[in-house]
Amino acid sequence: MFERYGQPCVSLYDVGIDRVGDYGIVSLDEGTITSIVEKPSPANAPSTFALCGRFIYGEDTFDLLEKYSVEEYGEMQSIELLRHWMKNGELRADLLTNEIAWYDSGLPLEWLKSQVDHALLRPEYRQQFRTWLEKRLG
Repeated sequence: MFERYGQPCVSLYDVGIDRVGDYGIVSLDEGTITSIVEKPSPANAPSTFALCGRFIYGEDTFDLLEKYSVEEYGEMQSIELLRHWMKNGELRADLLTNEIAWYDSGLPLEWLKSQVDHALLRPEYRQQFRTWLEKRLG
C-alpha cells in the first residue's frame, strides 16, 4: 500500500463490537482514515476496525517526532503522528482479513497463544515442541 500511495499506512483488524472499547477505532473513507477514537463505547464506535500496531510512517516522521517530543510527552506519541497524517488526508489503511491471526500482546493469554502458534508453525521447532506440549498436557 505504501508503494502504491506513498503515504503513511496502518493495518486494521475487525475486532467486533464487543471489543471496541479496548482499542483505537477508526472510520474510513475509501481506504483513508477520517477519524480515530480511543477506546470508544460500543454506542460511540465509528466502526469495529481497530488499529493493530502495524504502521509504516511517512517521510516527515523525524520532523514530527521533534514536534511531539519524548521529553515533553513522556513517551513517543505515535497516535499524534497518526492524527497529524489523518488530518491532512494522508493516512491510508489496509484491513487485515480474519484469516490472519492477530494477537493483542498486551493481554498475557493472547501473548502466550501467539508463542505457541508461532512455535507450531516453525518447521525446525514444530515436532519437538509438540512432543513437549503433549507431555505437559498429559
